[in-house]
Amino acid sequence: GKDGYSHNSSGKAALIFDCQASGFELLSDASWKAAIRREFGTAGLPVPNHRLPESSIRYDPYEKNNLAKQLPEKTNDLFDKLMKWTKNNVKETYIPYLNKDYNEQKEERDVPFVNLVEAWKEGENIAEMAN
Repeated sequence: GKDGYSHNSSGKAALIFDCQASGFELLSDASWKAAIRREFGTAGLPVPNHRLPESSIRYDPYEKNNLAKQLPEKTNDLFDKLMKWTKNNVKETYIPYLNKDYNEQKEERDVPFVNLVEAWKEGENIAEMAN
């Protein structure tokens, strides 16, 4: 984090995660590892509002370090747990749905859209399909 206001940086990387819900629990503990990655840095000028330092990350690591591809079993397991938890704990009105006007032929992104939810329902391997 950045020094200032209510934060005083220790200079050490850390993550505290506490997600507890009915039928699902994910807590950080001593088994979790954290490290500062050399690929990360602060972007150059112009400097954004210092209260929002995340907007100054030099690059998006997910483009080069695709964890879905590196850890396919974990990806499939976590996606399966997420889908089951969502089904049991989220009202259908809050679940995102596809834009009925979406036209694949007019797609402008370099990476095509993949409907992972439908693929999961059909028993597909999510890790293989993830971009």
